[in-house]
Amino acid sequence: MKNCNKCYKEKELSEFYINRKMSDGHLNKCKECFKKYRKDNKDKINAYRKVYYQKNKEKAVKYYLSNREKRLKQIKEYNESNKDKNKQYRQVNKDTIALQKKINYEANKEKNKGRYTKSMKEYYINNKQKMLEYQKEYRKNKKLKSISSSTSLKQEPFL
Repeated sequence: MKNCNKCYKEKELSEFYINRKMSDGHLNKCKECFKKYRKDNKDKINAYRKVYYQKNKEKAVKYYLSNREKRLKQIKEYNESNKDKNKQYRQVNKDTIALQKKINYEANKEKNKGRYTKSMKEYYINNKQKMLEYQKEYRKNKKLKSISSSTSLKQEPFL
């Protein structure tokens, strides 16, 4: 049991976040109070983080580069285990995501000019045989599909 320094209630240790710097290994605010504080001071916290990042940009880049593989693995594992959650988020926030993509596209238009076509050309050159086989198969399936749909529309006269 531990007392929260914010709401002054006695709660189980599981109700506190882990913080190894504290003497008992848990934060002095309960999860509920901590979440409330973060929600109420979101702008202040984000402004602080932005300033901190600008002051310590080299340190952040160095850390990212040294832990890149580990971080990418963590992200991949999280996305695999939360497919439903991610899908639901994208459905709920469809308009917001589209707007963010549009803003990002407009902001980086000059930077990305020709980037997509260049990568597609490289892919086509490196995988020319694979692309030709795919096109052949696609045309064949399309032809078969059109033949089967046209024959299924024709009906025998009713006797």
